[in-house]
Amino acid sequence: MPCGANRHPGCHSPSSASARRAFSLAENLAEQGHRVTLGLLEDAVLASTGEELGLPVRACESIMVLTDDLYLRGFGHDSLVPACHACTYGDVVDLMMERADRTLGVF
Repeated sequence: MPCGANRHPGCHSPSSASARRAFSLAENLAEQGHRVTLGLLEDAVLASTGEELGLPVRACESIMVLTDDLYLRGFGHDSLVPACHACTYGDVVDLMMERADRTLGVF
C-alpha cells in the first residue's frame, strides 16, 4: 500500500507542514525570478501523482520525480501529473552538480 494511503507514524506526506514550507519556498523563489527545479524524493513523490494537493506546478521550471521512490510506493510513470517527469539518482546528482548554481535542501 502506498505510504500516502497508510498514514503511519514517521510517514511524511506531501501535505505535511514541512512539505508545504518547501512548496511555498519554491513558489517564493520563482516569484523572485529564480528558475526553480523541484526534485521529489521519498514520500514527496506522492505529490506527483495528484494523490496529494499543493504541488507548485506553475512555479517550477521542472519537477523531477525519483523513479525508484515512485515504484516503491506502488506508482508508475503513467501516474505522474503532466508537469512532472521521472528521473534517476544520477539525474538528481547531475541537477545538483552541473545544472545549478545553487542547491537548497528542505527537510
